[in-house]
Amino acid sequence: MRIVLALAFLVLSLMPAAALEDRTGYPSLTPQQDDEIRAIVRRLLLNEPDLLERALENLRDTKDQDRLDRQREAIAQNRAAIFDDPRDIVLGDPSAPFPVVMWIDYNCTYCRAERPVIDRLLETNPRVKVIVKALPVLGAGSRDSAKIALAVRAAYPTLAPSFHRALLDLTQPANTDAAFDVATQMSLARPEISAIADSEAIETYLDRTLDLAEDLELTGTPTYLIGDTFYFGQMAADDLYATVNQAYCGTDACEN
Repeated sequence: MRIVLALAFLVLSLMPAAALEDRTGYPSLTPQQDDEIRAIVRRLLLNEPDLLERALENLRDTKDQDRLDRQREAIAQNRAAIFDDPRDIVLGDPSAPFPVVMWIDYNCTYCRAERPVIDRLLETNPRVKVIVKALPVLGAGSRDSAKIALAVRAAYPTLAPSFHRALLDLTQPANTDAAFDVATQMSLARPEISAIADSEAIETYLDRTLDLAEDLELTGTPTYLIGDTFYFGQMAADDLYATVNQAYCGTDACEN
């Protein structure tokens, strides 16, 4: 009840007087009643100075839980698109039983930093696979490099993981020229890749991936989906490994 009163005081203090006019059909508070209520809440806050902070934390927790509920519902409604899209790049053994989904942008500094962390995860836990979702949000170069990575996935499926890693290892911006330089170094046929990259199918896939990210309320890259929980931003290696293991086997270190 104290938290409710604190939030009410915060709302009242921020609203102009005109906005407080009653529009519900119920009798309005008299000026004296309004003053008395404000005085009660002021005394409460003076006696418990951290109450307002706790009230705001409670509000944030409620909003966070609402978002988690919406996200889990969206996961349930989009399971095939999230976990079973054959156009996605898969790192590790594609038949591994536990999927970790990772949304990335090839120009995302944090995504690049996570590359060796992901490799180590797969080396130490062969029952895990990482499904890569291209989420090009950092400009035209990001979308163009994602298109070429997806084209390599379509034309050279077994080489797609190596191409993906090479793009993340770039020390320059990822764009069309940089991606085709990587393809040339790997002796891949540029005309074939270019034709697939410019196809309607690839454009449609990227548009749908962006729509899916919006439905899931994703806010940037990298984003992980581990079990039924999203993790936003770069994760320290130990935290990532422990989180994956907890979701998979219920302990920080699974037996392989």
